[in-house]
Formats: sequence, structure tokens, C-alpha cells
Amino acid sequence: MGAGEGAHELRVRGPDPAPGRLADSRRGRLAGLRRLEYTGPMRIQVKRTGGFGGIERHAEVDTTARPDAQEWHTLAERALATCRGTPPIGVPDGFSYEITVDGRTVYAADPGLTEDQRELITRVLKEGS
Repeated sequence: MGAGEGAHELRVRGPDPAPGRLADSRRGRLAGLRRLEYTGPMRIQVKRTGGFGGIERHAEVDTTARPDAQEWHTLAERALATCRGTPPIGVPDGFSYEITVDGRTVYAADPGLTEDQRELITRVLKEGS
């Protein structure tokens, strides 16, 4: 990859994080923490494992040339805000998800997905390659 290819700029919005802030589950993001606003292309990857058959599925969406890129960026930001840095314990025969956005990997599992996580996962698995 050459200089500037596939790179994106991150802009920080909001106040500096303060120690001890807790997740505000009503809004689906961390209360008081700075948000990252993506202003360039984004690569979103989803890996789904588990389920009754144990079949693994992968898909990826690159927002580089997409007219709906900002919509993808916003959805990814909301979905990742409440994900975990380690794989959560799911339920037997439930799906577990590994979501990677530009190298940042987070985890989620059924039945504990938020609406934003479920929408992002569904869209990437449906529209991704």
C-alpha cells in the first residue's frame, strides 16, 4: 500500500475521558468518553462462529467507493461502542462474533447483541464479500 492509500483520518470529538466513567446502555455508548469520527475509507470485517452446525462465516465491507460510507461509519462507531475487548460467554449453539474495524477487534455474542451490533453484523454478512 502506497502513502495515503487505504488510510483514513480520525477526528476526536467530545470531552477527554475521565477515570471511572461507566457505560450508558440507554444510548449504547460510553458516557463522557471521546468519540472517534472516521473521515476516510473504513474496512469492516465480521467473523461469525458457533451455532448448531458450528459453521464459520467471514465477510468484509470496504467503504472506499461506497456512496453510503458515512452511514457505515456511523453504524460501526455505534456498534463498537458497547462491544467487549475479550470474547464474552455466549449460550450453547449461539453465535459468537469477532468484529474488526480498521485493525481494532472487538467481540460480541448472542443473545447479548445490541440493535446496532445486530444491524452491522447482518449488513456485513449480507453485503460483504
